[in-house]
Amino acid sequence: MAYILNIDTSSKNCSVAIQNDDALIASYDIHIEKSASSLINLYCDRIVKDAGITLNDLNAIAVGIGPGSYTGLRIAVSTAKGFAVGLDIPLISVDTLETLAYSQINFAEHQRALICPMLDARRMEVYTCLFRHDLTIQKATEALILDENCYKEDLDQNKIIFLGDGSTKLQNIIKHSNAIFVPNIIPSARFMIHRSWLNFSNSRFEDVAYLEPYYLKEFMSSQKTLPLN
Repeated sequence: MAYILNIDTSSKNCSVAIQNDDALIASYDIHIEKSASSLINLYCDRIVKDAGITLNDLNAIAVGIGPGSYTGLRIAVSTAKGFAVGLDIPLISVDTLETLAYSQINFAEHQRALICPMLDARRMEVYTCLFRHDLTIQKATEALILDENCYKEDLDQNKIIFLGDGSTKLQNIIKHSNAIFVPNIIPSARFMIHRSWLNFSNSRFEDVAYLEPYYLKEFMSSQKTLPLN
């Protein structure tokens, strides 16, 4: 029996989940316009109590490492590292795009479709990856600028399920009979439990000193830099 606390703040959704082995016990998702990641410690404490355990009962901590919100990823990874060190438990990392794809594996198998999670990266750019229904990778993770020709060759040969807050941009510019858009799916810690359990079972743990968020591209500030006098 292993209790794992999952944390994801890669988007505007602040999310935590507790699992016992590969079974979800409880989860919280708090979606607000401004980053909810400042609430992460409060909800970690609350969900542990609601699960009827204490922090000392945890066997591992899992964190969504991105890609996604720069600030959210930094806070989540720092929080997870703090728990891992303070409680002397293993640290597990989970890819955010894989987490999103996992939410659709049953639907994808039924449709015999590929899965394409997309996270908004400003303007017409998204963070994305193309998965088969068993979560093996068809196309590697990339920062992609969307246009009307995106995934045309793939769509000519396969149904593709598009989801995530970046997929609405694509829905507005392509019309293809094999494109399936699933609305209102955002990264959530409850989708992490499959990968968290696999990593725990196979002792795939991270070095707390070296784990960094997966930003995918460098941070670009929206603020103008003023010249020095």
